[in-house]
Amino acid sequence: MTTQESRTPEFSRGEHRKSKRGEPVAEQESLGDAKRFWSFLRKVRERKRLSLDAVEEMSSGYSERLTKSHLSRIENGLAEPSVRKLFALSQIYGMPLTSLAERFELDLQREQLSVDVKGKSGEEIYSIAIGLRDAGRYVEELVTLIAALEEFGEQPADDQGPAWGQRFRVGVCDCLIHLGRYETAKVHAEELLSEPSLPADLRVDTLVCFVICCKKLGRLTVAIM
Repeated sequence: MTTQESRTPEFSRGEHRKSKRGEPVAEQESLGDAKRFWSFLRKVRERKRLSLDAVEEMSSGYSERLTKSHLSRIENGLAEPSVRKLFALSQIYGMPLTSLAERFELDLQREQLSVDVKGKSGEEIYSIAIGLRDAGRYVEELVTLIAALEEFGEQPADDQGPAWGQRFRVGVCDCLIHLGRYETAKVHAEELLSEPSLPADLRVDTLVCFVICCKKLGRLTVAIM
């Protein structure tokens, strides 16, 4: 085992994890497996500054209306939206349905892996992520980077190093591209490029990710621009 591999965190597979009741996770209802996705939908709504009432009103023109009580249950992982309801949400939130589907699939994959980044510095985590990338273990790299973002959040740059949060997010974009999740990667890249505080080197890397996504999605005019 190389030094790089020895620093890689231990990943555990979901089928071996146990619930609080001692049951295998795989035997529980599927809603719990995608809890991050339901929470993500709530965060998107809140970022758009939309209330549950507002979403209900805006969904009235679609084939399946979303009531605020049902949307609340969805956001708390107590109900699953139909494809038509998910389409309505994608239109209301200004996100392609493909992007939401990719996010849902990735969150299901993340539920099958767990990684502990506590006690590690930004530099150590970034080194681990690079090692996983070099080994072609992109899902595990993605889980590591997202775990780091959830643990540390957006930390400002200081004399000790770069803004690790932004560097991790660029890494997430790169992972998503390697996994063929171009819509989701494009959304992440757009969010990063909209931030004035993004350092020049990370802006260039993010722009490259954005162009690759546009090219893969057939949006050649945008890629050229």
